[in-house]
Amino acid sequence: MKFLKRGDMLLVLYLIIMYTLMLINSFNSIVVTNPVEVVKVRMQLENQLASKHNSKNIFKDRYYPGITKGIARLFREEGLRGLYRG
Repeated sequence: MKFLKRGDMLLVLYLIIMYTLMLINSFNSIVVTNPVEVVKVRMQLENQLASKHNSKNIFKDRYYPGITKGIARLFREEGLRGLYRG
């Protein structure tokens, strides 16, 4: 790269690093956050449906007892595609 000066090369290197970090952040957002959001929304819907019943303990027989168990159950029953369903 004879046509670039030292300052220009540093700028190009900086832009490459920033672009790489943005790709990593986007990948993290898609792979990690989306399954957690799917289980969270299903847990919220489960709470709304259970609160309409007149039972005293609405948390006794929960289908999704927590985030980790919910993700495991969702993966076991619906597969990998189930984790990324809206």
